[in-house]
Amino acid sequence: MPELNGIYPIKNEATLKGYPKFRKFESVNKWHDIRAYLHYLRRAKTRYGIHSPFVYHLLTDVIGDKTTYPDYDRLRKYRRSLLTDKTYLNVTDLGAGSRHFRFGKRRIDKMARRSASSWKENKLWYRLARHFQPEKILELGTHLGTATYALATAAPQAEIISVEGSTELALKASEQLRKFGINRVKIIQGDFDRVLPELTEKHTFDLVLVDGNHRCDPTLRYFEWLLNAVHNDSLIIWDDIHWSPEMEKAWDLISAHPRVKVSIDLFCCGLTFFRREQQKEHFVLRF
Repeated sequence: MPELNGIYPIKNEATLKGYPKFRKFESVNKWHDIRAYLHYLRRAKTRYGIHSPFVYHLLTDVIGDKTTYPDYDRLRKYRRSLLTDKTYLNVTDLGAGSRHFRFGKRRIDKMARRSASSWKENKLWYRLARHFQPEKILELGTHLGTATYALATAAPQAEIISVEGSTELALKASEQLRKFGINRVKIIQGDFDRVLPELTEKHTFDLVLVDGNHRCDPTLRYFEWLLNAVHNDSLIIWDDIHWSPEMEKAWDLISAHPRVKVSIDLFCCGLTFFRREQQKEHFVLRF
């Protein structure tokens, strides 16, 4: 497919005060957010309630890792450059839309502050990629490239494919990544439903980050396609699993799937592993 400024086009184309984890979850109906978070707190375990060695070490060595890595400065500079960018983009929403913006014309600094993955999440994506060192990464939802940059920085040897539905966001992310020295990310502009079948037929991925659409049925479709492109040691990260009741339904169905052996609810996201040697277990962990 032809390349245009680093973009590969496909034809046809949520803040509650005192609750920092809700920074991305502003909505008209905040009661769902409050109930979801309180339900999560009641169930969430610390490392002392975990008997699985794999999950215990993942929580202590990766998820709960408090190390200040030198690369965090690079991630911070990337975000800072977006937070000072007051230019506008015309954004096309192909999924559930935005909780923060009513119109397509949006300022980059506001998107970086309200819609991009949070700083805490960026550091988690970095630590996960640093720990597992994937050779092939797929991201669904490039947005402004903050998560893409974190993954690329943590796994410098990885081949990364990122899919973004909005043409202007895809172009901006490509420009921003190149500005910060990342030239090996292939950004495909197009609807996930059109792009994923071909990608999952041709590739096998070690790590997948799904951050787009936020509706139940499309998310389950993506999951079914991704099952064709993962292996025993693959990790799929599902962002915003408590975005809405239907996203919670999608997460419940995904974590209950027989091929998913370990599922971890961190509230802001869910992790799924396919380790056949592991007994099937679901964890709700403090993050």
